[in-house]
Amino acid sequence: MASHHGGAFELVGRGSDLAIRVRGPDPSACLASAVEGLAASLAEVGSGVERRRVPLRLAGDRPVDLLVSLVQEAILLLDTEGLLAVGLAAATVDRGLSGELVVVDLDDVVVHGDPPKAATWHDARLDASEGRWEGSVTVDL
Repeated sequence: MASHHGGAFELVGRGSDLAIRVRGPDPSACLASAVEGLAASLAEVGSGVERRRVPLRLAGDRPVDLLVSLVQEAILLLDTEGLLAVGLAAATVDRGLSGELVVVDLDDVVVHGDPPKAATWHDARLDASEGRWEGSVTVDL
C-alpha cells in the first residue's frame, strides 16, 4: 500500500474494473488516499508539475457516500476539464465533505492507464474497524 496523509491506498485490477482500497486513521485520510490512488492508476505526475486547487463540496451523511461521490467528482473533472485530481486538501467531513481538490493539467503528465469511466457502488464501503478506517471503491475503466 502506498502511504500519504496518514492514509494508504492499494490498486487492484479486475479486468475492466479497478478497485481502490484505502485505509487510514479517519475518513478524511481515506478520502485523500482514494484521490491519490485514482491518479496513480492513470498517470505519472512529476514533482515539477504545476498544481492548483479547486474548491470541493459534496453532500452525504455516510462516509461511503462521500467516497463514491469524491471519486466520481474526480472522474468528472478529468472528463470535462482535463484536470487530474492528485490530492485532497483542507478536507472536513461533517454532514458532507468540504475541501479542495489538488489538480494538475492532464497535458502536463505522462498518462499510462485507461481513463476511468465511473465510480460504482458495487462493493463500495468505508467504515471503522478496530480504531482504523478501511474501505474500497470500484472504478469502471
